[in-house]
Amino acid sequence: MGIIQTSIQPTIQSQFKRSLRWTLSGSLIYETLKFAHCFLLLQLLPQAIYGAMGSIFSLIYLTTYIADLGATNSIPPFFHLFTQNKYDFKRFLLVFSLAPHLPILCICAAGATIFALLKFSTLPFILIIPTIIILETTRSFLRLLLHTTFQAKRAVVVELVLFFLYLSIIWVPYLIFGLPITLNKIFIPHLIDSSLAVSIFII
Repeated sequence: MGIIQTSIQPTIQSQFKRSLRWTLSGSLIYETLKFAHCFLLLQLLPQAIYGAMGSIFSLIYLTTYIADLGATNSIPPFFHLFTQNKYDFKRFLLVFSLAPHLPILCICAAGATIFALLKFSTLPFILIIPTIIILETTRSFLRLLLHTTFQAKRAVVVELVLFFLYLSIIWVPYLIFGLPITLNKIFIPHLIDSSLAVSIFII
């Protein structure tokens, strides 16, 4: 028993430290860029547009938190069970996670969209809101799954690359061609970012 512990424990510690370094450094880079991005938008956008953007993002991420209903938090306690073999893994994802949460997620996304239609006078294309809610809820679940399985490096690299792509889609047309930044030009790149992230995380 002692031999097993000494052979496994250093490996786990090494994986944990490596994951922590990647998560911390990735978070610092991401949040710094995000702050700079939001600060520049604050300087450039009319107050009404910037306020609408902030309100829509707040609504989206509040809804993703509600729609999750603890699914993300169920990963660590049952990690040792669903990683025993591929069958248990697929059963956990499809039967115990996706199947019960998909209807709830769709209802939450629809409710948030109706609320946005009633409360906000300025909106991006309306289908963007429920689609991002569904994708971001899925993304959050998959992100934690990757971090739990010590795939932090892959998750962080993917998210940083996609965030650079998101910033480029918004700022390159503005800086080079002088095209105005609108709500659609903020939320469509975010939709692309979310779609690519979920697709890559699933792979």
